[in-house]
Amino acid sequence: MKSLDAIGFVRNQLRQHGNVQRACEALAQAALDRRSQDNISIVIADLGRTDWKSVPAQKQNFGWEVSQAFATIVVVSVGIWVSSFLSL
Repeated sequence: MKSLDAIGFVRNQLRQHGNVQRACEALAQAALDRRSQDNISIVIADLGRTDWKSVPAQKQNFGWEVSQAFATIVVVSVGIWVSSFLSL
């Protein structure tokens, strides 16, 4: 599953029920159903400021979605980097 597909999938899940845990589980199951041959790891950062059920469906904005995916990767990478220093 491509990153943009995963983002769209999670957004749709959150619009349906607003539950981040269920969205993670549904995405993992979707990856397993597609017979993913790679490790499956999912991190969703919910800052608690969005009422997902009231968010209208959006038209795909490739530039915005790529920037969001990049920002997420940066945040996760910094977290991993910091935790590696803390474990020394």
